[in-house]
Amino acid sequence: MSKKIIFLMISVMVLVFTSCDDEYNVSPPLDNNEAKVVNVFIDPGHFTPENRNIAWKLQRDYYDHDAKTVTIKVIANTVADLSKTIVWISGSFQATFTPLGGEEEDWTVPRQYTFTSGDGTVTNTYTITIVEVASF
Repeated sequence: MSKKIIFLMISVMVLVFTSCDDEYNVSPPLDNNEAKVVNVFIDPGHFTPENRNIAWKLQRDYYDHDAKTVTIKVIANTVADLSKTIVWISGSFQATFTPLGGEEEDWTVPRQYTFTSGDGTVTNTYTITIVEVASF
């Protein structure tokens, strides 16, 4: 029994000492001085019932950060009603934006969202548009 305990202790010590590394790879901290939109998508619940499970296949988003525009292309006739649709939006690290996403809105017209960087030094207004297309 004592040989098993000694063996177990030695095994644990070997694992502990060989797994320690003096050189840690530490990622630099994320910058919070960006005010960008990084992700947009139409809520799957607003697609027609037969398309809800494949909503991710029916939409593509295109970002132009220089022009401050985002275009969501969606296959025509797959969203139940663009005048009452929820679009989820997220911004860069610690950025805030107004108005808040996730609210039912009329997406038959372009919408504007203002993003402010986490450190408050940068503000950008993006125009987000949904366009129905025949195919991608």
